[in-house]
Amino acid sequence: MSKDNKIKDLNFYTDEHIKYYEYSNFKDIHLIGGGSFGSVYRATWKDCVFALKTFNDDEQTLKEVVEEVYIIFELF
Repeated sequence: MSKDNKIKDLNFYTDEHIKYYEYSNFKDIHLIGGGSFGSVYRATWKDCVFALKTFNDDEQTLKEVVEEVYIIFELF
């Protein structure tokens, strides 16, 4: 699957709570941890510091992450 198709597939799961950003927009990227689902990086974008989560190329993982984000937003 091409990168463009993967982004389109990702957009299927996204809405106003989840946004896609190009990896190239971030600077000073440093690995801070990882596990079976993927890795976590510290990065800067503009004047802000972010934790970037990357996930293994697995549709089930993506669905679980999206469901978790919805649960978090429902709590607030």
